[in-house]
Amino acid sequence: MISDMGSLSEWRDFSSSRGKPPCGFRDRASARLMAGRGWFSDIAHKRKACIVLSMRSIATSCSDIDCYPLLQEWRWLVPDDHRPLMVGVFGDWIMGAPDGSLWSLELLEGSYSRVADNAEEFNRAKSNSDNLNLWFMAEWAEIAERHGLVPSADQCLGWKVHPMLGGKFEAGNIQVFSLRVYQSLMGQLFRQLRQSS
Repeated sequence: MISDMGSLSEWRDFSSSRGKPPCGFRDRASARLMAGRGWFSDIAHKRKACIVLSMRSIATSCSDIDCYPLLQEWRWLVPDDHRPLMVGVFGDWIMGAPDGSLWSLELLEGSYSRVADNAEEFNRAKSNSDNLNLWFMAEWAEIAERHGLVPSADQCLGWKVHPMLGGKFEAGNIQVFSLRVYQSLMGQLFRQLRQSS
């Protein structure tokens, strides 16, 4: 069984610095910005989660919402026998396959890939901040929250202009969407991109 995703605070792995920035950055905003752009120093890699992570949950269990209708536009990519387990704050998914393996539907590149052979392996892997960023865009979720973008249960964060279409990786390009609408838009976008390539 996959353990509860909990909150980001469970995965934060830096000591309380009483106002000092983590990992040698000059200030907390610089640490967040660098992490959000994927620019990590060697020291950051050694400390697992160099960014300042919030208490906000980055994923919702599909036992809390009806996930199946949200996947309608992704059935061209996701096998029918893969069941949704959780959806991330940016609309990314973790799915379970009949053989017990876990898969990630990633909405930044429209990819579907195996991330763990079983729940135990997944539970170990989710403690790695790189995986949280890959699967759930954890750093960008924190940046969005700092800009007042906090989706409700039936909403998600998303890109106003998707980066695959030239949108910039910046807080001003993030907005709150209806989860159903964003899933439909992204499923259609990536199906069309796949067909045109």
